[in-house]
Amino acid sequence: MAWAGTSLAGRIYAASVVLPGEFVAQLRSEVGLSQRALARRAGCTRSTIVRIEAGEMDPTFTMLARITGAAGQRLTISRAHLGDDLTLASFAGLTPDAERMDWTLLRGLIDLLRAHPERVSAAISDPPARTGDLRVDNLLAAVADKLAEDAFLARPRWIDAVPRLEGAWRAPGTPRMKAREAATAPPQFVRRNILLGKGNLWRER
Repeated sequence: MAWAGTSLAGRIYAASVVLPGEFVAQLRSEVGLSQRALARRAGCTRSTIVRIEAGEMDPTFTMLARITGAAGQRLTISRAHLGDDLTLASFAGLTPDAERMDWTLLRGLIDLLRAHPERVSAAISDPPARTGDLRVDNLLAAVADKLAEDAFLARPRWIDAVPRLEGAWRAPGTPRMKAREAATAPPQFVRRNILLGKGNLWRER
């Protein structure tokens, strides 16, 4: 999904987290369909489209694929082995900036570490090289902070050397969606001015 937001200089950032509501609204806009027309093609009610776009309903993959197909496009998924040696430091090496960050890979790493807490210490102990993008550097510091707390480990000392973002980093979407994202952001994220909901990276089990 394309980025939405201002530059770093603007001190308000938007995250390229793929939220279903934003995805559907952007898809519908690109193909020039009204909510009612898209719903009719997808075989659902207009209120379903409205609720998804407002962030009030989290559609299943099947529903999202049906809506995408109704817009004349195809929704695809892919998978890749994470590798036993993937750490936050190695992830940083694959991430030149926030616009090209692989959110799926980061979510996969977090899922792996939650399933294998004995790997957390090794995955977060080495300081990631600075990417040149403070959003990425802060996100990795916040993720390391939360992973350490969840695993009852001491916070890595390197995270204190990462300067906090001066402006809020938010996911794109309606004001209601942004407010909900901010309300569900982990405290480790909020301390770094990252107002992204926990569910973007920590998936429910």
